[in-house]
Amino acid sequence: MDAPKLSRRERDYQGSLRSAARGLWGGTYGFYNFLDEASRSIEYHFTRAWEEGLASCGILPSEQTPEESARLRYEINSEIGYLYDFGEDIAAEDRSHGGKLRAVNQRLSMWVNKYGMIKDLAMSYACADRKLMWTMNVHCREHCTSCLKLSGHVYRASTWRKYNIYPRMPSLQCGGFHCCCEFIETNEPISPGRPISTW
Repeated sequence: MDAPKLSRRERDYQGSLRSAARGLWGGTYGFYNFLDEASRSIEYHFTRAWEEGLASCGILPSEQTPEESARLRYEINSEIGYLYDFGEDIAAEDRSHGGKLRAVNQRLSMWVNKYGMIKDLAMSYACADRKLMWTMNVHCREHCTSCLKLSGHVYRASTWRKYNIYPRMPSLQCGGFHCCCEFIETNEPISPGRPISTW
């Protein structure tokens, strides 16, 4: 499957993570320097993605609910929780051990794709009863079975959130990190039935 085309902010996030990973791989960073820089990058860019999702629904960061703030914090902490194992993998295959930086950068693409997931997740909270359509990005030639089934479906944001279904989520058949889908606000009629995960 193709990787989704990155926005400018996603490219910023990618560059930040690559810098931290390259530092550890090349030996210019120690393990804990990597953890610190990558953690700060996740904190900053997940917050940007969340605020971007809120803004698309007309909500300012200062207007978000405690529930929304708590969900963002959960996502940040969860992502940071994966860094230790990732750092150990980089260190085990660093330049001194003959490892290839390209392999590290390929894994980073999975991390970067979470930016869009966080944005869409924020929309599912902030847009409340506004209608969101599951849309497949035209820049990708292939889509997984999960996304094909959900494509074009329209539900209120609160309904998508109730069933905990959103683009780039890890439980999609593509694992989320290969997902090219997104929510867009729409005036199309709501789809009959409910959004049921069938994967």
